[in-house]
Amino acid sequence: MIIQISAELFFSKDNQTLTTLTEIIRILIFDKGTIHIWDNSNFDANLYGSLINSTWFENFLSKSEQDVVKIYIRKESFFLNEENLHYLRCENLNSQADLLSFVAEVSEPSFIILENATNDWNFIRGIVRMYTNNKKRKRIYKRLSKAIENRSLRPDNAGGLGEMQNRIQSLNEHISYKKLMTLFDSDKKSQEEDLNNSKLSLISFLKNKNDFEIKWESSDLIVWHMLFKREMENYIPKEFILRKHPNAELQSNDEQYDYLDIEGFYMNILNRPKVELPRLFLSDDLKRGQMEEHCNGELIKVETPNGTLEPVSEIELILIKLAKII
Repeated sequence: MIIQISAELFFSKDNQTLTTLTEIIRILIFDKGTIHIWDNSNFDANLYGSLINSTWFENFLSKSEQDVVKIYIRKESFFLNEENLHYLRCENLNSQADLLSFVAEVSEPSFIILENATNDWNFIRGIVRMYTNNKKRKRIYKRLSKAIENRSLRPDNAGGLGEMQNRIQSLNEHISYKKLMTLFDSDKKSQEEDLNNSKLSLISFLKNKNDFEIKWESSDLIVWHMLFKREMENYIPKEFILRKHPNAELQSNDEQYDYLDIEGFYMNILNRPKVELPRLFLSDDLKRGQMEEHCNGELIKVETPNGTLEPVSEIELILIKLAKII
């Protein structure tokens, strides 16, 4: 998340406001584990002179903190680039209420709500790892990796699709909708098959309307993604499964494979396919290129920072969406 703080708040006469402001600055500048960015572009040379003589600067910061803030204010943030501004969520803090809301928000992790968090989280961790050193959007994917590492991004278990709506509403009792995402299977047995009523009901809830196009929009309740293929196991290239389990050859063309009951097929071959197959996403030898080749029929155009449209794989689209909640 990128944060811009109204300059007026630094000159407030309210001690509570200045105390909360100090807490936020310490999070944004001095917390090495933070994944948030301070947008200081609203500070110019005139404001700098006033700031270092302000009550906040002189009375609420230590000497070492003052030295760092002086340097930080006088130069553009290294992290404030077009890529971060485009792909990350931006928030403006213009009042004491905004400051308090931000402190409350950053005290809680972001959650991706999954049908089966124990196994499905391997899929998320795996694809984040694959893209961490990708040439495009590298900063964004490294920030996702850091969020997973410091547990500011965590999985949450819905316990099945039928409980997804209840779980989202339950989490929202203490966590902002802005910090939630859900990802769920399509469960389609073919590309042409219609979605079942449970899926349509959930999407209607997420979009807060009955007449809708089946895609996420920024106006939706939370960020969400429904898998194009049947379920997560269908994203493991069949050649890769065969390398790991030579006796598990599956005869099918690519389109059939996308909608097969993979778990059911391997039920008599693997001890626990629902557990063992998702673990393959964490294999060091499962590479981004293999995943993208397996998903090359599902390219989606996304807007880039310069306004052009770029085709990306579904896997990368999931990561672009996920970056919106951290």
